Parts: sequence; C-alpha cells; structure tokens
Amino acid sequence: MKVDDYIQSSSRIRVLEKSLLTKSDFNRMIEAESLDEAISVLRESKYSPFFNNINDPLEYDVSLQEAEKDLYKNLKELGGNELYKFFTTKFDIHNLKIFLKDRLMGTDNKDLLIENTEYDKDFLENLFSGSRDKTNLYSKIESEIQSIKDTRGIEILVDKYYLKELEEMAKSFKYPYFEKLVKDEIDFQNIYMLIRSKFQSNELDFVKKIVADGGNISKEKLFAHYYEALDGFILSFKYEEIYKLLKEGLDMYNKSGRISDFEKAKDYYDILNLKENRFVVTGPEVIYTYFKLRERELKNIRIILLSKQNGLSNDFIKERLGETYV
Repeated sequence: MKVDDYIQSSSRIRVLEKSLLTKSDFNRMIEAESLDEAISVLRESKYSPFFNNINDPLEYDVSLQEAEKDLYKNLKELGGNELYKFFTTKFDIHNLKIFLKDRLMGTDNKDLLIENTEYDKDFLENLFSGSRDKTNLYSKIESEIQSIKDTRGIEILVDKYYLKELEEMAKSFKYPYFEKLVKDEIDFQNIYMLIRSKFQSNELDFVKKIVADGGNISKEKLFAHYYEALDGFILSFKYEEIYKLLKEGLDMYNKSGRISDFEKAKDYYDILNLKENRFVVTGPEVIYTYFKLRERELKNIRIILLSKQNGLSNDFIKERLGETYV
C-alpha cells in the first residue's frame, strides 16, 4: 500500500466529501413532523436517486439497502480490493455467526444474512463440503468451534478471530495508519469485553480465553486489576493512549448505568480521529475516512427514519445519535 497509488482517488474523495450530510441536514430530519417529511430532506441530497421513486415512505429500508450497495461498489472502485476487504469482512463475520448459530440451534435465520459478501448463502451452505476453500476464516476456527455448545461462545470465538483477521490484513498493507487503527480497536474490544465479564461475574480463567492478541496493551496489564471495582480497573490504564476514551465512557456510565455507554464514547472518539484525517492531502486514509463517515451517515439515517416510523421523540433520537452526527 503506497500513498502515490491513491492520488487520483483522494482527489475524487475530496469532491465527494462536499456531499456528506451536514448537522443542519440531520437536524432537519430529526425535527421533521413525519416520516415522509424526513425522507424529503434525503430527496434534496445525494440520496435522491434512491428515494425519489418510492411511493410509500415505509419502503425506505429498500432505498437504504440500495444506497449501501452503491456505497460499497464505489469503495471497491476508489479503494481497491484491499480496502474493500478491510471494510466488508465485518459482513462476512455477521453472516458466519448467523450460520453457525443456526447450525447449533437448529434454527433458520437466512433472512438475516447480508447480501453481496464473500460469505453469502451459497458459500455458507458449502462450508462443510470437501471442496471448500481451506484458507477462509471458518477453516481457522473449525477445530475450536466443535466444542462450543452455546451461541455466546460462538459470538466470542468469531469476534476474536475477526480481530485477528483485521490484524493480519493491516500488517499485509505495510501502512502504519492501519496497523495502529487495528491495535487500538483490539485494545478497546479487549477492555470492553473485560468490563462486561466483570458485570457477569466471570472468573479470570474464563476471561483469559476470550481476550484477543495483537493490541498495544499486554495481557498481563489487562488482567492485573480485573477484580478491582470498575473505577479502579479503568484507572489502571491511566498511562495508556486509550485512557481518555475509557474515562469518558466511565463518566457516562456513572450517570446512566448503561455499560453500552463505553461503546457510545468509542463512537465519539472515532469521529474525532476521523476528522483529524481531513488534514491528510492524499493516501489510503483519505478513502478510509470518507467511507467510514458514509457508513455512519447511513446508520444515522436509518436510526432517524425508524424512530420517525415509530413515533419516537426528537430528544430520544438525539440521544441515540449522540455526537456521531456532528
């Protein structure tokens, strides 16, 4: 991965950035009196090709799905196969989890599968055939998955290997930005998993099995203060780069009592970090930043429209979005 390979794409991205929805656009959608009025804001934006032809406002999810397909098509064109895979492996992981849970529980949730991924319905159904690809993620976890008897175990194992996949991809890029990005992500996911485990009263022996390798913080440091109160556990990372994020999450948790506020703090800090990339003139991080912002844009649009459909208050919508739409 070389900066010079992204000169033309970076120039195109700078033009596309001007069409990102603004805080004013989102506020107009939030303040809209109805679902149809909220959609009318999108009809005035770059999303007009996807929303102009719907007759029933309740069909908005079909339009969003088409917008998402177009987004990842553009990502492949501007970012190439490497960045496309880096972005879309999470969809493979989503589908793999559904498939493995169905197989374990005898259920059928194929309608929840995400389309246009490597791990589509046909691929998943052929996972156990003798002709399948021996290099895919499932092959790497196959021996461990056999001993798992509950859906939570599937979630933990697949998520752990997902982080490993990202780490391997980042190393193959030989581009420091992505290596740091993944290391920081592993640190957060490890600490967040430890926090959840503390509240579930899991023993340290169990926790040691679920923590991923590859982060900035050693496992010894992660485990050293596991049995302390949450405040003391967070304080033990005071001299780590992640501490400011964790402290923000702790402050939010102390007010709300919701562990998920640590994820909300993570979203906020991710946005701040992405905004720092606006000073980068050219390079793969320019493409990465734009498409991450577009993903969040679509996520926030979906939250607003679903809230309008269900008659939820504007204050509720703003709380759901937090600072991620600013």
